[in-house]
Amino acid sequence: MGSHGVVPAELGDIETKLDTPANFMADISALALEATLTAIFGGGWTDETLKAIKEAIDAIPTVMVGTDGAALAEDWTAALATALSAYTALRGGYLDELDFDLQGALSAISNYVDCLPASLGDLVTKNLAHILSDSTAFDGADIATIKGHVDGVETSLGKVALCITQWGGFEDEILLKAADDPAALAAGTKFTPTLPTDATVWKAYLVMKFREIYCAGANYVATGGVVQVEKSTEGSWVAGITIPIGTLDVAAGASAPGDCLMGNADVSAQVASGSEVEFQLVTLRSNADDLALRDVQFGLQIYFTI
Repeated sequence: MGSHGVVPAELGDIETKLDTPANFMADISALALEATLTAIFGGGWTDETLKAIKEAIDAIPTVMVGTDGAALAEDWTAALATALSAYTALRGGYLDELDFDLQGALSAISNYVDCLPASLGDLVTKNLAHILSDSTAFDGADIATIKGHVDGVETSLGKVALCITQWGGFEDEILLKAADDPAALAAGTKFTPTLPTDATVWKAYLVMKFREIYCAGANYVATGGVVQVEKSTEGSWVAGITIPIGTLDVAAGASAPGDCLMGNADVSAQVASGSEVEFQLVTLRSNADDLALRDVQFGLQIYFTI
């Protein structure tokens, strides 16, 4: 009977615990909340399900398609594969170097090409077209080659082109004959071209001038001839001026004013600074004897670069 007083006390403790619901609630603070699920879904989520997402992924075609949904032609797919296979780490590095004004650079290149001789400009254009049309041709070796050509162009463009005309001494009179070539010229007509240090001969043209044409009777050139020039040492005769039939004509007993003749044949192979040159007239004959050219000089118009 003495235990009956204890039971009511324990029942009171039980009643106290039952009156406190927190004693029977699980800790769900670490479980996913509605806000967490919303963040996972993202904005605009409505009734999508994982099953719907999987079905949409499965519906993606395994063959590449164009904007109209049709599969791309096989050759296009192959071409793209070829292009992608050609994209190497080295070529990717080139793209990293393209951080500059491309349009400005192309414009500058165009201006440089326009300033070059036509033949060189065509060469540059054709080579650029070849490089740009063939991706496999554009590599480090090509860059080095292009740089070498550009350096050469810069060297040429950096030079100054000049011209000088130099003359030998006078020949008092040259008599043209009807059946013989003109006599050898006097030694005084020879001279030694002198150019600045480091000059490079580019072109050279023969010039001839005379003060007067005279003959006792009417006369003219009946057999055309040439004026030749050569280096006195290790040279060879080359024609610089052609005098055709019918020229150097004069009336009987009269004199005609002289002239200055200049050839259009490049004789630069016979020209070097410090090397003496000499001249001669070949096969030049008159209609009658003694067609006289008086106070004659021979010279060279020399174009050179420094």
